[in-house]
Amino acid sequence: MIFYSYEEFKEDVKILAKEIKEDFNPDA
Repeated sequence: MIFYSYEEFKEDVKILAKEIKEDFNPDA
């Protein structure tokens, strides 16, 4: 298993959330 820090995890989640939000809001 690969372990990485909670800070890195939070950054990944923020990026994913941003991409998903843009998918739902094509005009953004």
